[in-house]
Amino acid sequence: RTMAAWVEPVTKAAAGGPTTPPSRVEDNPFGANGILARVCEWMPYTSLTLQHLHELRGDEVALARARSVDPMGPEGFLTQVAEHIPFMNHVVQEVYRHSGDNQSLQRARERNPIGTDGYITKVFEHIPVVSDGVMAWHMFQGEASAAERARARTIQQLLSKDGLVTRFAELLPISNLFVAMMHEISGNHAEAYRALDMIDGWTKVLEPDSPFAQFAELVPGTDVVACALHMHGGHYAQALRSLTKTSWVEVEVGSVCFAFQSHSLQQWLCIAVDGNNMVVQPCQLSLIAGMRDVLINFLIVDTEGHRRSHGADIGWDQFDRGHKALEVTQELLASIVNEKLIGQVSNFSTKAPSFADWLIDSLNKRMPQWRATGLLARAILPPAPLLPAPQCLVAELQRALPRARISHGPLPASPQPIKLRQRRQSTIGCLATASGCGLAGVNAAMCCTAGLICGALQVGRAAARRLASWVDAWNAEAWASVSSRAQPTRSQTDRGACTGAHQRVESMTRPASGIAPEASINHEVPNQSCGVVIELLEEDAARLGFLLRDYYMNTRWRKGFGTRCLQAMEPALCALARMVLETEGAVLPVIFEVELDEWEIELEGYAFNLRMPSMRMAMVFHLDMHQSAPRTRRVFAVLPDELLANVVQKLQDQIPEWDLRELDPRFAGFRQPVHLNLQLCAAWPKSDEFRLEAKQLRARLDLPN
Repeated sequence: RTMAAWVEPVTKAAAGGPTTPPSRVEDNPFGANGILARVCEWMPYTSLTLQHLHELRGDEVALARARSVDPMGPEGFLTQVAEHIPFMNHVVQEVYRHSGDNQSLQRARERNPIGTDGYITKVFEHIPVVSDGVMAWHMFQGEASAAERARARTIQQLLSKDGLVTRFAELLPISNLFVAMMHEISGNHAEAYRALDMIDGWTKVLEPDSPFAQFAELVPGTDVVACALHMHGGHYAQALRSLTKTSWVEVEVGSVCFAFQSHSLQQWLCIAVDGNNMVVQPCQLSLIAGMRDVLINFLIVDTEGHRRSHGADIGWDQFDRGHKALEVTQELLASIVNEKLIGQVSNFSTKAPSFADWLIDSLNKRMPQWRATGLLARAILPPAPLLPAPQCLVAELQRALPRARISHGPLPASPQPIKLRQRRQSTIGCLATASGCGLAGVNAAMCCTAGLICGALQVGRAAARRLASWVDAWNAEAWASVSSRAQPTRSQTDRGACTGAHQRVESMTRPASGIAPEASINHEVPNQSCGVVIELLEEDAARLGFLLRDYYMNTRWRKGFGTRCLQAMEPALCALARMVLETEGAVLPVIFEVELDEWEIELEGYAFNLRMPSMRMAMVFHLDMHQSAPRTRRVFAVLPDELLANVVQKLQDQIPEWDLRELDPRFAGFRQPVHLNLQLCAAWPKSDEFRLEAKQLRARLDLPN
C-alpha cells in the first residue's frame, strides 16, 4: 500500500496521464504527506531523497515544504550553524555563490567569524600587538570603520602622546622625565609640560580623561562600569568612547518629524515626535545600547543632575517594554522641545523694547521716501522722525504678542471692496435756496443756511466716496503685492529696513479661525495662495489700537494745536464716515504692507543667532467706525506660504553651521564641533497643526582621545 501511494502518481506522470492532487492530510502515515514523511524531511540527506520523490510525483506543495525545512538547505539550521564556524563559512559561501543565492551569500558574509565584523576578529582586536596586524588588514581591505575600531589597542595608540602607556609613565617618578623629553623631541610642548608636572597629573586621576579611566575603558567588563560612571557624571563623549574604542562615531537618521499645535505663540506646543531608520557607525551592538542609555539619561536628567519635572515619575524599567518605551521616549523628547520653545518665547517678550526701537529706526530711514509719493502721504505722515515708543506701548506689546492666535489656510484672491451707503437726493437745492432768498427775510436766511450746509455735506460725501474708490484701487494693488508677488530674495546689510509700507484697505470680516483647514506650504489647496494668520486677541487689539492712535497724534502733531483740532474733529469725521460707509456689522480694514530685509533673532544662551530671510507680509487693522471715535476691533499679520518656505530653507542652510555642543553642557566633551546636515520640509495638515520633518540627518561625533 505504501509503495502504491508513492509509485502510482509517478507512473501516471511518466505516462502523461492525469494525476490526482494529493490531499493535505493523508490517513497513510507513510504517504507523501504522512507523518513519517514530514519527520524525515527534517533529517539530513533523507530530506534530499524525499524532495526528489516529491518532484517526480509533481507535488509542488510537498516539495516546497520539504525545501523550507531541509536542515542543509539555505534556511536550514545546520547550514546556519556552519555559517558561524571559521573556514566552514567559506565553504557555505562557495555553495551559495554557485547556486546563485545572493541573499544567502550576503548573510553568510556578514556572519563570517573571521570577517570584518566577525566575533573572532573582534577578539583579536582586543589583544595588543595582534590588533596592529588586524588594523593593517582592515586598512588593506578598505574598511576604515573596522580599522578605527581596532586602533584603540594597537601599540601605536598605546604609545602615542595621549596613549595609556604614555599617560601612566607620566605619573611615575623618573619615567616622566623620559616621557617629557620624548614629547619635546616630537614637538608636543603642552604634553611635555604635562609630563613634568607629575603632582598635577595625580590630582586629575579621577577626571574622565585620566589614565585610570582609559585603562578601565580598555578592559572588557570594566568598560561598562566606566561608561555608566561617565554617563551619570555628565560626560557623554567619554561614555561613548568607552564603548566604541574609536575616535569618532557617525550617526545617520532617516527622518525625524515634529508635530506642533499652534493655539498661540506662548502655547506653541510640540505634541508628537517620530523618527525612524537610525544607523550608527562603527556598527557595534554595545554602541547602539550605549547611545540608547545616553539618550534616556539626557531625557530624564537635566544639566544639574536632577530629574526633569516631566520625567520625575518615569523609571528606567519603562524603556524596556517594547512600544511603551517608544511612547515614553517620544513624550520626553516633546517635553524637552516645549521647554526650549517656552524659553525662547519668554526671551522674545523681554526683547520687545529693543525690537520696537529697531522697527522705529527702520521706519525713520524710509519716511522721506514715503512722503515723496504724493500730497496725501505728506499730509498723513509726520515730517520729523518718529519718537521712541512710549513705555506703555512697549508693555502692551510684551503682554499681547505671546497671546496672539496662529492659524493657517487659503488667502482671498482679492480684497473685498468697501461698502458704501446708497445715494440720497437732497431736499434742498440751489433753486429752492434762491427762491427762498427772494421771498422774505428770516425764511430766506434759514433756507440759505440750510442750502450751504447741504452743499457742504454733499461735497464731503463726494470727497469720502472718491477717497473710498481710491482706497479700493490701492488696496487691490497692495493685496496682489502681498499674496501674488514673489518674496524678496536680496540680502542687505541694513537689517530690518521696511519698504513700501503703504496704507491700504481690505475687508476680511470673517474670523481667522474660519480659515479652511486643509493647506500646507506645498499649496495643497490648488490654484490658491495660502498663508499664516497671526492675530491678537480682541481686547489686546483694542488697547493696542488706542495706544497707537495716541502715539501717532503725538508724533505727527507733537501734542500741539493740530492734535487738539484732530481730537475735536473726530466725532464729526466718524459721523461723516457713518453717512457714507456701511458701519452696521462691518469694519473699515487698513493694511500696512511691510517688507523686511534679512534680520536676526537673538537666541538666548547660544553663540549663534537665527537669521531670517528677506520677507514681505501684511499688517491688517480692522477699525470700527460706529462710535464717536475709531475703535480697533482686530489686528493680525498675514504671512504667505512662500515666505514660510523661505524661512524653512534659511533654517536648513543655517543648521549645518551651528555647533550642537551648545545645546547642553554634557555634550562639551566632543573634540570637534558637532554639525548636523539635514533636509527640512514643512506642512500644515490642519489649520492649527504644523509639521516640521527633517530627513537624511547626518552627524559626526569626534570622541576625545
